[in-house]
Amino acid sequence: MFDAQTIARLRAVLDEVCAGIPRQETAARTHVASKILEAASRGDTSAARLKQVGQQALRALPMRRHPPDAAGGRRPVPAANGPTRQPS
Repeated sequence: MFDAQTIARLRAVLDEVCAGIPRQETAARTHVASKILEAASRGDTSAARLKQVGQQALRALPMRRHPPDAAGGRRPVPAANGPTRQPS
């Protein structure tokens, strides 16, 4: 369906957009990936447009608390479902 160059771009955009999401948050990453693929299937294959679509998909996800980071702070992490929560 996509050529090798487009596939590489899709992967790079997904990795960039999901850089702050832990790998174990597969539902969130899968949601973002599906939205990026949908856009590419419609012909939106520029890196800038795919990144925009991915960021919109990420913002649409509810947030949940993530365990404290190494500095002791809490970082919000997108969840595939659940209420939106802000760090305290």
